[in-house]
Amino acid sequence: MDDLLSAFGAHPGMQPPSVNPTVFFIADFVRNTRASLAQIEKAKYEAGDARARQQLNEVMGRNGFANMLISDTTGQLSAMTGGGGPVDFGDDIRTKIQAVVA
Repeated sequence: MDDLLSAFGAHPGMQPPSVNPTVFFIADFVRNTRASLAQIEKAKYEAGDARARQQLNEVMGRNGFANMLISDTTGQLSAMTGGGGPVDFGDDIRTKIQAVVA
């Protein structure tokens, strides 16, 4: 996920002064998902703790949702975020989200 966040940081849509709201929204969503992942205690997960497993399932679901949003070519996501037309996230971000959800 860190590589994915770095790719977002390098995306032209994240460069001031004209940050694209759609790219920002997805980058923030991924950043919050990464923070949620960091909160999961590995030892508890490995011990079968139900809460830790639930947290990981939520992270995995959020990653799948991020993949769906990044893959959107209809412009519906951009309409929701006020970003205008469809956003091209680029090959780097698309490749890295695929690695995250694999």
